[in-house]
Amino acid sequence: MLLWQNPLMSAIALSVTDMLPWGAVQDRENEPDALMSDPSQVESFDLEGESGGSLRAFYHLNAQACHVLAARGARVLDLGCGSARYLIYLARCRPDLTFVGIDGSQSMLKAGRALISSAGLADRIELVQGDMADPVAVAGDDFDLSICLFALHHLPDQRAVLSTICGMQEACAKRNGSLWIFDVQRPRRMVTAERFPRWLSPQAGRLFNRDATYSLRAAWSGDEMRKMVSKATIRQAVHVSAQLIELFQCAWIRGANYLSPADSMKPEYDDAQTTTVAAQLRGLFPRWPQ
Repeated sequence: MLLWQNPLMSAIALSVTDMLPWGAVQDRENEPDALMSDPSQVESFDLEGESGGSLRAFYHLNAQACHVLAARGARVLDLGCGSARYLIYLARCRPDLTFVGIDGSQSMLKAGRALISSAGLADRIELVQGDMADPVAVAGDDFDLSICLFALHHLPDQRAVLSTICGMQEACAKRNGSLWIFDVQRPRRMVTAERFPRWLSPQAGRLFNRDATYSLRAAWSGDEMRKMVSKATIRQAVHVSAQLIELFQCAWIRGANYLSPADSMKPEYDDAQTTTVAAQLRGLFPRWPQ
């Protein structure tokens, strides 16, 4: 899918319309099932992380950021790891990294452990069930990079988000490590949350796009996230919202050790469509880890 093709152009048009300064602004709504424990939800989410799925370019986009922020041989903590598709992707891009993923959904973790075993990565990726808002109690504090992708919107309130971000810092404080957050951003209008997933990823299943709508309704606005990141972080953090499609946001803290952009990821693992779409998504952000 390319930017000039109809689905993504339609998504941009919808997002631009969403920014117009009239009409009621939608309030945040918690998701019906934040853990995504139903097997059918797990399957629909996991399928979109496979090659050709709608999440694949987002995985590559985030792998590029984590690649820069992760020192050589780094130990990485992932909060809200789901079925571990992203960790498997990043592990193949960076064979020097090891990982611990935390998720509250036993169904997600069961699927993730099966995928990790099939990928031959059980010696590098460990999955643990627990509360992502208290990561040190679950996984310890011996990490170089703490990450959280598409997960903070699952949390019920700002107190839980603040606890999670503080925990992310604590988990990598001993090593003066880095932090990376990527998530959806709540649109102004309800109709945007309903239509955007279908327009951005029309090939995705009905259940996946329904859950994506729930995620957009539960997402934190850019201002809310910016304030929470600022309040929770000890070191100065960067928060950036995407432009044109103002429905994604990221935040990061760069630690003492990180890679130069000259150190590239394994190119043989990235198909041309994934890297092209990831580059277009990257172009939506005015700032990015470098």
